[in-house]
Amino acid sequence: LEFKFTGEKNIVRSNGDDWRRFRRPANPIFHQTFQPDIFGECVNEVLNALTDRINENGSKPFEVSDLMEFMTLDILGKGIFDFDFEAVKLKGTSQYNHIYDSAFSGIFDPLYLLFPFLEKLKLQKRMQKHIDAIKFKKFILEIVEKRRAEMKAGKVGGKDLLATMLTVDPDSPFAPLTDQELVENLIVFFIAGHDTTANTLSYAMYHLARNPDIQEKLRSEIYNTLNIPKDHTEVVVPSAEQFKEMEYLNCVIKEVMRISPAVVQIPRMVEEDFTVPNDNVVIPKGSMIMMSVYGSHYDPKTYPNPKKFEPERFLNGKHETDIYLPFGGGSRMCIGMGFSLMEQRVYLAMLLQKFNIEIKEDNPDYDCLRLNGIALTKAKDLKLNF
Repeated sequence: LEFKFTGEKNIVRSNGDDWRRFRRPANPIFHQTFQPDIFGECVNEVLNALTDRINENGSKPFEVSDLMEFMTLDILGKGIFDFDFEAVKLKGTSQYNHIYDSAFSGIFDPLYLLFPFLEKLKLQKRMQKHIDAIKFKKFILEIVEKRRAEMKAGKVGGKDLLATMLTVDPDSPFAPLTDQELVENLIVFFIAGHDTTANTLSYAMYHLARNPDIQEKLRSEIYNTLNIPKDHTEVVVPSAEQFKEMEYLNCVIKEVMRISPAVVQIPRMVEEDFTVPNDNVVIPKGSMIMMSVYGSHYDPKTYPNPKKFEPERFLNGKHETDIYLPFGGGSRMCIGMGFSLMEQRVYLAMLLQKFNIEIKEDNPDYDCLRLNGIALTKAKDLKLNF
């Protein structure tokens, strides 16, 4: 199913020149400084949806992870190919939302990850996910073809990822991507930036609810930086310059990604035989190895008292070492890191202007956040009070 959805060769699964060929067209869009305003509209829609849920539920806790998924879907749709899924507005009921969720959930189904031979049974529900993967690829291809025609006619330029990748680089030593490669890599970018950011924002709200003193300290920094009183009723989108002054906000986000990484393992292909230092173990060329993000982030030698949520550990650039891996590391570091970080900053800075997040002692997640997933983690029915 994964190959049917994202292809056997893409920016994640390739190495060497193949990887460079896939990454080069995307570099310009992701190496820019993202302005907060491009996220503000979607965040405001989510804050309005939160208000509606508060009115519906009163003092009862309610789930918020679906809203995070809707918001990140809308933001990615606009940022990647200038398409509005209207996921927040339609509460995730659009056909695009449905077929994407179906295909995505199929790729990361733990049962099929552990027992891939089950694909041979061709069970009806599983086959529907294959059909939905094909439908979503067809939908993306239609967007690609429409945008290419518009660009040829001089109707649109655009600064989204699709427009950038459709613009031929005359200096590139590589052949242009085929339509199939373009579609499959767009979907990879989409998958990489959707659930990971949505889940991280859910984790952030949990940790802020569980640590009200940290939440209040962060809220104070936001209000002080924006120079507005705490009884201010209009939610403000901070500027890029103001975000540079919010050091504690960055520390909170870094600590959330350390203590609750959305991606718990990073695969890498061994390109040549490697002998483990001080050992006789040889890892053969072509082997797939997994780096444990969770193990690195909970190493007490680097992060004392690793189970404690402590944003201060990242003040003044501390603990940003080679084993801090929320976005991977080295030349293969996640290309969308800047996009995701700005999205997280904007959401939390706007959220805390309007709401106080709480979790009651009888909440099943109070003592320990329950998670599902093998490669990607997701909160299990997390409900919070606002």
